[in-house]
Amino acid sequence: MKKSKLFAAAAILAGAFGTAQAADLYVSLNTGANGNDGSKAAPYKNLWKALKVAQAGDVIHVAQGVYQGQTKRGWFDITEPVSIIGGYSDDFSSRDPLKNVTMLQPKNENNKDQGTGLGILNIGFEGKQNVNMVIDGLVIDEAYSNTYHPVKGKPEGFALGMLVPQGPAKGNTLDNPTVEASNPSRVAAMIYIRGVYDTGNITIQNCVFANGDNYGIMGGWPEGKVSVLNNVFVNNRMIGVELTGAKPDQYGKPTPNIANLEVANNTILFTWSRTNEMVDMGYGLRCNAKFNCDFHNNIIGLSVFSGIDMTKGEDKTKNIKIDNNVFFLNKKGDLSFTISPNMKFIGVDEFEDIEGEPGYKSMQGNIALKDPKAFGAKINQNYLENFLIVSYKEKTDYNPNSPANLFRAALGMNQVGTIQSSVSMYANHYPVEEMYQLFGAMEKYGAQPIK
Repeated sequence: MKKSKLFAAAAILAGAFGTAQAADLYVSLNTGANGNDGSKAAPYKNLWKALKVAQAGDVIHVAQGVYQGQTKRGWFDITEPVSIIGGYSDDFSSRDPLKNVTMLQPKNENNKDQGTGLGILNIGFEGKQNVNMVIDGLVIDEAYSNTYHPVKGKPEGFALGMLVPQGPAKGNTLDNPTVEASNPSRVAAMIYIRGVYDTGNITIQNCVFANGDNYGIMGGWPEGKVSVLNNVFVNNRMIGVELTGAKPDQYGKPTPNIANLEVANNTILFTWSRTNEMVDMGYGLRCNAKFNCDFHNNIIGLSVFSGIDMTKGEDKTKNIKIDNNVFFLNKKGDLSFTISPNMKFIGVDEFEDIEGEPGYKSMQGNIALKDPKAFGAKINQNYLENFLIVSYKEKTDYNPNSPANLFRAALGMNQVGTIQSSVSMYANHYPVEEMYQLFGAMEKYGAQPIK
């Protein structure tokens, strides 16, 4: 990108904040120093440093590199409404987020230092009004902070076994051995938005969300709009994107505000269940109460449960549009909703049956993609093939007439047995560099090439 275009883009972005005081700050892991002034000629070395000095409306430009937070703790607090733009070369002469990768990638040995934050990026203010901020061109990868079992759930061709979300596994073969921490999986989302009394707009675009041990984007936003545009989500646990709506005000009274959530031109693949038994969670997107949800032109596929979930909150408190999306081999259905007291799963071909029901405003132009060849070789074929045949098995060893159980019964004690479980794979590490080629995998649908 030419310098004139860079300056023009920065000017437009700064103008969006409506303040003459907005500043441009620069960060370069390879050429900067935290004692610098943060200018393009003398950038900071670390993103956390820029976030400490940035004021509302500032734009932080971040060059390529793997950023791990202050003292490598793995997370960043955004306490002022500032924008973060990644993907620059070291000297900021060009920008290409998939070539000059700006990576947030916490490490396994620092899990104990994650603190109380709920995200790798924690976005939260104290009642800021008319927020206007952008997160653009970051790659967030949790592969090297996760714990993977060395042998269980390890199909042929995989270097590591299944994700172990609740604790360390002995003999872990990660580059950074698991630390015996009290809670090694604290991160609730890669981006966590903790809006309570804030209003305004947040845009998250042109990012990659990879190998998450929980949600991709979650949190709450009471008034305004959150836009999730042109991102790739691959191999995340539970849900790709979910936000909750209005919170009670400081006096405990419900607020009438309804926020807006637009999720457009995202590619969301391999969303896993909460546990390896595959019995709950595993949704590409969720529309919650008190939200106007506009989901369009996405590719939503390979979810353990459904592509889009509508089971949280009363439908009449939502306004949802689901238009022109591609649904792709979601295991239980493309849409899940509640017909009390049960959960119902339907495919694209049944969407017209619920259009016009309370909460469902538009459900037009959606497509069910049946043939994985439409993506060519852009999805890791070994990962895809093993996901499609993933299985969970239990073997119970219980004998009520064994000497031990007869003795326990005579004493009024519960009888005992053992259960052995096995799973063929579960949220195994997906190569993050292979996710970049998913930008532009299908024309018009999913994440498009970053311009």
